[in-house]
Amino acid sequence: MNISLIFHIILVSLLFWSIFAITGLSFRKIVLASHDFDLITTIWMVIYAVLVGLFFWKEDIVKYILLGFLFIWLLMQSVNFITRSPTRIANYNKLFENTHHIIPSSEKIVIPDTYHFILILLVLITFVINILYIIMM
Repeated sequence: MNISLIFHIILVSLLFWSIFAITGLSFRKIVLASHDFDLITTIWMVIYAVLVGLFFWKEDIVKYILLGFLFIWLLMQSVNFITRSPTRIANYNKLFENTHHIIPSSEKIVIPDTYHFILILLVLITFVINILYIIMM
């Protein structure tokens, strides 16, 4: 498999996974992502979807814009999960108390639920593959 095909697959995979932040995702009684309309999340996902669409149309410039977007996304997620504010930790735990966690939540640090864990992993993988794509193409 070449880097171009891998990059295309991971872009679309991240797009589909990120949409679950808006639509929700559950299997039987296990809730991975709660169905919650959040304007900021929705705008963020629309921007990503537009960038992916533009990439498939005109990849020359958009691959660099995507790289910057993914970097900002990683920074935003990192800031959310390195906070030590008891209020933010309590708010996060309350907001995602009904979602599935691989690691149980904590009152000392923010531990992402399963959905966000996979989301961060996908964003990181997409970011790294984007760098490889730019270098190799």
